[in-house]
Amino acid sequence: MSPQRLELWTFQRNSNARVFYETQGFRPVEYTDGRNEENEPDVKYEWKPVYSDMVISTPRLELRPLTPEDAAEIFAAITPELTRFMAWEPPESPAAMAGSQSYQISAMAAGSDLHLVIRLKDCGEFLGRAGLHAIGSAEPELSIWIKETAQSRGYGSEAIKALAAWAAPRFAIANFIWPVAEENL
Repeated sequence: MSPQRLELWTFQRNSNARVFYETQGFRPVEYTDGRNEENEPDVKYEWKPVYSDMVISTPRLELRPLTPEDAAEIFAAITPELTRFMAWEPPESPAAMAGSQSYQISAMAAGSDLHLVIRLKDCGEFLGRAGLHAIGSAEPELSIWIKETAQSRGYGSEAIKALAAWAAPRFAIANFIWPVAEENL
């Protein structure tokens, strides 16, 4: 098992399981004619994060999907000053941060949200986070935060414009909601 891919088998005749797996983002990748110990035709399913290979690039930035490996850098960048405008409480530990990210990664797999990490293209330095929430709704919401030491350089505006330009045609979005603190632009 890996956060980047899951595989499982079920019998072809188990329609309830197959419907469940497919609604959770699993896709059939292999069928057998019953060459197993049960002599029952089965199907192999695979799940990959919906956006696992995606990269949004600008001249200075790269936006990539959130992974568990990002937790330490994200936790280190979260300060009371940064979170005073946010609707969520800062995590108390790196472990709590990882738990929160697990939920966010699940939302990406379900296709309802997109959680991105913003990095400088030339050196990979972590700058902040961007997101697209309520994908499929009439007006999905954009979100962004930039770590304090990288604010006032236009990174927030650059990242959010790139995300909106990427998302609008892919999801047929005419309008976004973007609640933002001016300090994060």
